[in-house]
Amino acid sequence: MHDCGTKFNYTINSLCFANKAFDPEMQKTIFCHFDFLKSLEVDSVTIANPLVMLFAKENFDFKICASVVLDIMSLGQVKFYESLGASRIILSKNLNKNYKKVKEICENTESKIHLIVNDPCLQQCPLKSYHNLTTSFSSMKTNDSKNYFSFCTLMCRKRMLENPEEIAKSSWIRPEDLNIYRKAGVDSFKLVDRKESTPWIKRAIKAYSSEKYDGNLANLCSYFSPVKGNGEKENNALILMRDSDATFSCFEQNKNNLRFKPFIDNKKLGKYSKAMIFTDCEQKNCFDCGLCKEAAENAISIETTEKEKVIHNISLVSKKLSSTEFWVH
Repeated sequence: MHDCGTKFNYTINSLCFANKAFDPEMQKTIFCHFDFLKSLEVDSVTIANPLVMLFAKENFDFKICASVVLDIMSLGQVKFYESLGASRIILSKNLNKNYKKVKEICENTESKIHLIVNDPCLQQCPLKSYHNLTTSFSSMKTNDSKNYFSFCTLMCRKRMLENPEEIAKSSWIRPEDLNIYRKAGVDSFKLVDRKESTPWIKRAIKAYSSEKYDGNLANLCSYFSPVKGNGEKENNALILMRDSDATFSCFEQNKNNLRFKPFIDNKKLGKYSKAMIFTDCEQKNCFDCGLCKEAAENAISIETTEKEKVIHNISLVSKKLSSTEFWVH
């Protein structure tokens, strides 16, 4: 990659190691892994765990990037992670539509500021901390990761389906609006998702590098992809799940029955997106504003049958998970 003039960033951004980061044997493992990355000439490392970040600062010369998982939302938090060695900061997705705060941070730090642009999480997501911890634990070899299921994602999808204005509120940034953030001082923009197909990734890169996209914004957001690794496949054949299909052993094979793709008219959304960016939402009552609700009504649509099926399926699974009937499976 260096021969192509490209730098490489390695991600180690589990928020928590179930307190094993305090264990000398685990620290030795971490050191050996960092040493291996150094031998590969990795340029930078994205980290979420503060102890691991300090460990990297004290023992290696990587450039350190503070992960979005840290949910950094203030200048004070930026300064804290700078003291642990971070010179690149990925801000919380909650700031994606808060121009005033982003500009304030950019003007008062020498760190490189990054934003994730195509990962539409719920605004002020009430499940964020829990979600980040469960995914962190699920990635550990010592844990029984096969028992992990993204309950949080299900709850988010159900909320968006039942209240489409939540899609409008969520943390996307249109390709056409990147220049606004660049003027605020944002250094670069991060695209997800590396798990998607090559054509999907190329489409997202083209849209955001050209800062123009005339289609469905959902096509640039992996969150709405029916099948990971095959983002071109449309999910037109959702099947109502039978009660027996809602058991834990069937969750994986039924993932497509728990997903939906809205149509987000990127052109029509442009009428509202700049207003969203410059509206000081922290100082307003979201329920009285109505901007995102109007955007959803005019620029976002969800096929009715698909909506009904997925809501039914998610409700069935969540009921199964919270029921004593789940134990017998």
